[in-house]
Amino acid sequence: MAEEKKLQAKGKKTAKKGQGQTQDKTSLKELLEESRKPRE
Repeated sequence: MAEEKKLQAKGKKTAKKGQGQTQDKTSLKELLEESRKPRE
């Protein structure tokens, strides 16, 4: 959970810049999905 909050804060910071906002959101989502996947 703490990791997710860190990622969200990171995404918000970069999103404030405006440019590449959607890109940040996409990578954020991907990171969260990756962390939810069980390690093989």
